[in-house]
Amino acid sequence: MAPSLHVFGRAGLYEMMAAVLFAVATNTISINKSETFFSSSKKVPRAERGMKKDQWIAVGVAFLILAAAAFREAFMIMERAIQ
Repeated sequence: MAPSLHVFGRAGLYEMMAAVLFAVATNTISINKSETFFSSSKKVPRAERGMKKDQWIAVGVAFLILAAAAFREAFMIMERAIQ
């Protein structure tokens, strides 16, 4: 399949967008942290972990994007089954 703008009508792009947004929004809840790939990880104190209001909003938006993508994909499958 040749590259085209039809990819914006498919669900996969939006599923990946939701996953990336979820990962970015939850970056502060990790238990361990390492400064570089090769350094050993150190425990993050419980007081420094957690999520702010804007991060919770981003998680909600990611969930809505994922739900819309799932609905779109289900619609595409049912549309094809009817034809």
